[in-house]
Amino acid sequence: MSSELAEHLASFKSWCAESKKVYGSELEDDDYVFITANLEPISSSYIVKMFNALKK
Repeated sequence: MSSELAEHLASFKSWCAESKKVYGSELEDDDYVFITANLEPISSSYIVKMFNALKK
């Protein structure tokens, strides 16, 4: 994994933790990292679609 991707993932994980705090929850070790703004897990097909869009 590139350092740039690692930085983006770390940043997104921080956003997830902050988002959960807003709703009175904590980010757990076994939580999904890819979540929507309302803390629902993002489907795998959505993730594939977004990665494909990034590759273009």
